[in-house]
Amino acid sequence: MVLCGFFPMFYLPYEDIEDAHKASATEVIFSTKVINRVWGQFVILSRKTGLRRAILVSPDDVESFLRELRERSYIKQGYISS
Repeated sequence: MVLCGFFPMFYLPYEDIEDAHKASATEVIFSTKVINRVWGQFVILSRKTGLRRAILVSPDDVESFLRELRERSYIKQGYISS
């Protein structure tokens, strides 16, 4: 994950992603936040391990982000749930 398209925030291996989906309002309030914008849609990345299991990210294009994440995850580990 990068901030402002340049500064690396953290690294999350595909193998550690259990699920990825559009975030609901409740999830936005109670998740670990890694956002670069205040308005817009968000994605919840659910991790398999670690203390912080739900991470909120704010990609430019949510649908494209989820599609590419699923494609890359499929190649790396077989599949990612929807």
